[in-house]
Amino acid sequence: MGLTLSFITTDSSTIILDALKNDDYDLFEDNIIKEADFSLHLKPIDLQILSLCASEFNASPSLNLRKQMTPLLDQNDKGLFSVDSKWVCYMSAVPMEKSKILCARWFEEMNRKYPKEKMMLTEEAIEAVENLISICQFCINNKKELFHYWLL
Repeated sequence: MGLTLSFITTDSSTIILDALKNDDYDLFEDNIIKEADFSLHLKPIDLQILSLCASEFNASPSLNLRKQMTPLLDQNDKGLFSVDSKWVCYMSAVPMEKSKILCARWFEEMNRKYPKEKMMLTEEAIEAVENLISICQFCINNKKELFHYWLL
């Protein structure tokens, strides 16, 4: 069993919070509008690296992802965080046509951080970055909140 890391948007933060608290994953998944799944054998710190790399592509000063998240549920085996709209705007400013280059840069930085682990850029990683940019743009355009969750 691996670590699930994902960004989502929903119509009801209350429903997804209650569903996650009660381990009702069907209800949880039924209330997700859009998702960017980063369950790629990553560590949570790797999403921070992605966040820092994004500044090279959105003409903004880098943002610390962790400081932009407010915990709604923080347990030993799962967590749910509300992501500040400042970070959502930050990621949405990355041009979609730069998503593959951003992803390659992200993997370059992770390989620098973990020199003993050769991390290969995959289509799943590129898709996750594209979906993250897309979901951030969707949240802005539709006045939706972005959430990050993790599960063991």
